Amino acid sequence: QNSCTERADGEVICLPFGVPIRVGWDVTFAQFIAIILVLVTQSDTLSAIQAIITLRMGAEHVQWETIIQGVKNENNDRKTWYIWLTRILFPNTMKILQNAIVIYASFVSIVQ
Repeated sequence: QNSCTERADGEVICLPFGVPIRVGWDVTFAQFIAIILVLVTQSDTLSAIQAIITLRMGAEHVQWETIIQGVKNENNDRKTWYIWLTRILFPNTMKILQNAIVIYASFVSIVQ
């Protein structure tokens, strides 16, 4: 759904998602505040990035294997890598993707 407006010179301008071209200053201000609030409340993205960085593979200062499994597994690097991918990287990457979709949907809703 496009929002189209004809300019004085006859040129037609169409914007995606039905975005209104001209709105009052109060609507613009409310949209700005709403977008800021959406961005500020998305703490899941930051926590997912922090978890990936803090529990990164090969970090000597963090015993992530002990945190996740309860025991340190030193004999099988392949199993350790697989566990790190499935329990740290994949879930946190999905959390980041989910939050990106929520931010996009919120932005589109606010602008409309």
